[in-house]
Amino acid sequence: MANFTSIPTADIQVDEPLRQEVMQYIKDNFDILYNSINGVTLEVQNGSFEFDGDGDGVPEGWTFTPYPGGSGMISTTDSAHGANCFKMVHPGGSGNGGGYLESGYYPISEIEFKLVEVALKTSAAGIKVIVQIRYFSSTKTDLSSDQDLYTSTANPTSWSDISRLLIVPSTARFFKMRLIGGYTDTNVAGSVSFDNIRLSRGAWIYHNEVLFNSSLSGGWNELTLPLVATSASLMLLINCAADIQFRPVGAATIVATYHSSLNPDTICVPVSNIGRLEMNAAVGTAATITLVGLVK
Repeated sequence: MANFTSIPTADIQVDEPLRQEVMQYIKDNFDILYNSINGVTLEVQNGSFEFDGDGDGVPEGWTFTPYPGGSGMISTTDSAHGANCFKMVHPGGSGNGGGYLESGYYPISEIEFKLVEVALKTSAAGIKVIVQIRYFSSTKTDLSSDQDLYTSTANPTSWSDISRLLIVPSTARFFKMRLIGGYTDTNVAGSVSFDNIRLSRGAWIYHNEVLFNSSLSGGWNELTLPLVATSASLMLLINCAADIQFRPVGAATIVATYHSSLNPDTICVPVSNIGRLEMNAAVGTAATITLVGLVK
C-alpha cells in the first residue's frame, strides 16, 4: 500500500536535480489524497474500488481474505460504477468458497439512522452472498453482535442495488463492513461482484410507526401509508413467516421483496409519485410491518 511520505528538504534545494524517487513520493502522496477525499463514495473510503496503490488487486482501505480454493481481485471488465468492481470466485467443491472483503473502522452510534447500499451481481444465482456489519465498542473490541444485512442463495445475475438499515447495538461505537462472496456452507461454483458501496444518512422524517399488524389476506392489497410518503423511500421493519412483494398500486413492476428466510428484516421500498403502495403475500400469515424511517 502506498503511504504518505514527507519529501526531505534536501531533495528540493535550489540546483538539486529532480530524481525519480522524488517524483514517486509526489505520485504516492497524490494517490493517498485522492483515496482520502475524491475517491470516497459518500462516507465509504474507496467504495467504488478505484484506487489500488500497490497494484496487488485489493482496493486500498479494504482487506481481502480468501476461503479455501477461492480468489478475489479488482476487475475492470464489468463494473457497475466507475472503472472497477471487486470480484470473488468460488471454485465449487465441499468446504470451498470465494472469500470476503472487509472495510476499515467507521464511527457509529445507536442514535444514528444509516443505510448501507451495495451494488451486487453474481454469475450463479445459487451462490451464497452475505453483506455483514461487524460492531465494535469504543475501544474497538468486537461485540460479537454481527448484523447480516443481506444473506441469500437467490441472488441477482445482473447489477442490482440492495439497501439496508443498520440496527446499531447500544454499546457500538465503530463498525466494519464485510462483503462475503461464495460462503463455504454452499457448494455452488461461480463469481460474486460488488461495487459502489455507500453509506448514507438521508432525511428521516418518521420513526417507529406500525403500518400493518394483522393476518395477510392474500393477493394484492394496499398498504396504508403516511401522506408524506409521496416520492420517498420507506425503510420497513417486517416480521413475517411469508415472503411479501411490494409495488405501486396498479403497477406491474415489483419494487421490493421481503424474504421470510431473513425474518425479521429491514427493507428499503421506493414509493412513486402516486404515493400509494400495495403488497402481495400468502393468505393467512400474520405480519407486522413497522415504518422505521422515511427518506425524502
